[in-house]
Amino acid sequence: MPRIRLGARPLLAAGGLIAGCVVAREAGLLDLELQTHTATRSSTKTLRGTDALHGSDLHIVYVDGEQRNEHYISSGGEKPLDVTVQVVRYDLSGWTWTPLYKRAKVEYEIAITTPDPAIGGSVSGTLEATSRGLMSHRAFCEALRESVHEEARAAMAP
Repeated sequence: MPRIRLGARPLLAAGGLIAGCVVAREAGLLDLELQTHTATRSSTKTLRGTDALHGSDLHIVYVDGEQRNEHYISSGGEKPLDVTVQVVRYDLSGWTWTPLYKRAKVEYEIAITTPDPAIGGSVSGTLEATSRGLMSHRAFCEALRESVHEEARAAMAP
């Protein structure tokens, strides 16, 4: 029976294709996400005029310099309060480039401002997240940043 011999070229091509897919996925060029994601948070909020923040409609105008038109309706029914959310400090550390396991810690501070200087404040805290499975570096970092923005929204919720 004749023996089939594989040369080095097909093996190198297959290895190169797999390596290329891993690099493209980590860079966010290839969308292939299949993971479990867990996160724990601890935060401290200091708000001025919390009755105004919690008692009126909120219109979030800017988040990190990016214009948004998020509208949160509460029971107040008054004129919407324009709110700007700015992440002042965002320190990311941990393993975010490993292919199948990512773990990171984010220490953050968020400034919440309104046209009225008596209403606003800040939220600071720590977020620890772990992802197991196929998740790109870019998607993991975007999920972390979105979790930090979610903390600001939660601070303003009634």
